[in-house]
Amino acid sequence: MIRTWGLALAFAAGAASAPAAPALKDRSPIPAGAWTVIYHPNRAVRVYVVSADGEVTFAEGRSKAKLVEKDKEIILDLKDGKLERWTLGKDGRLFVEHFNPRDSYPAGPPDQIGVGVWKADK
Repeated sequence: MIRTWGLALAFAAGAASAPAAPALKDRSPIPAGAWTVIYHPNRAVRVYVVSADGEVTFAEGRSKAKLVEKDKEIILDLKDGKLERWTLGKDGRLFVEHFNPRDSYPAGPPDQIGVGVWKADK
C-alpha cells in the first residue's frame, strides 16, 4: 500500500506542469545587433540586423529571414533561391558562406564568402 501511494505521488508530481526554462531554440546563436559583412570576391557589403530571437532584417529593408540551427550549423534561408551558412569565430567575427543557388548547399562550395563585424544594439 505504501509503495503504491509513493508511485502515485511520483506520477502526480511528474504530471504537474512546471514552467519550462527558455529553450535554446528561442535565442539567437548569433549575438543581437548590427553585423556589417563584406563579401569576397565581389566586395559587396551587406548590413544585417539580428534580433535576440534570431530574426534577421536587412538594413536595406527589403526582407526578413530567421536563423535556424540545423545539424549544428547556423543557416539563413534568404528565400530568394540563396542560402547562407553563418559561423561565429572565436575572435568575434562572423563568417558567412553564401550559396547561390541554394541547392549547392551543403555539397558544393559557396560562391561568396563574407567576413562580418558586430556593433551592439544601443
